[in-house]
Amino acid sequence: MGCAVVAVIVLGFWIYFPNLLSGIGGGSVNGQPTLSVATSSTATSNSSLGLRLELQLFTNTSGSLTIKVNEVNMLRISNNVTAANSWRYTPAIVNAYSGCGGAVLGGWTSLIEGPAIFAVFRGNYDLTNYTTGQPLTLYNTTYMETGCPGYPVHNYVYAPMSAKGISLTVRGYWTGGQDRGGPAALNQFPAGIYTVIAMDTWSRVVLLHFMANKVVF
Repeated sequence: MGCAVVAVIVLGFWIYFPNLLSGIGGGSVNGQPTLSVATSSTATSNSSLGLRLELQLFTNTSGSLTIKVNEVNMLRISNNVTAANSWRYTPAIVNAYSGCGGAVLGGWTSLIEGPAIFAVFRGNYDLTNYTTGQPLTLYNTTYMETGCPGYPVHNYVYAPMSAKGISLTVRGYWTGGQDRGGPAALNQFPAGIYTVIAMDTWSRVVLLHFMANKVVF
């Protein structure tokens, strides 16, 4: 008789890759525009889950943008939450970290992701039209993915009053690379408005905007 393996993820640490995939090893950005954020944080809560989804944006004078996404356990006790696999946007193409995507359909997750993922769109989107946006590639496309390891996830376990999440610092987006018809290149954000969305397996979505301002010499 076969046996099923059920993975329970205990969320107890931050996943933080400052420039691991977004800027090192594949190019440089000259004349980087300044980035500005009007509203730096937003959140949505679900009392039945006991969780709050948070999104934060931070900029600095070097032209980098740091994106932080938290799933916060609002309870004073341990919180074991069943993964719903109910995404408002196709998670397999939200590729913040790698070509494997931010998450995989069918109850699987990539090895470095949890129940929440994010994406950056060029343009001004809101909660009524963000599904029409196309995520920018934030990982270094110099290298081709040779496999997308993952495992089935059915539950996420949070410590009391804990805040767990993911964070990434970016200086632009990637084009070209392996199997993309040209050399990998890190491109600065063209002047204009951008939308950052965060979503989780429980159908929740939040978003914020940042502006890339053209450098005047």
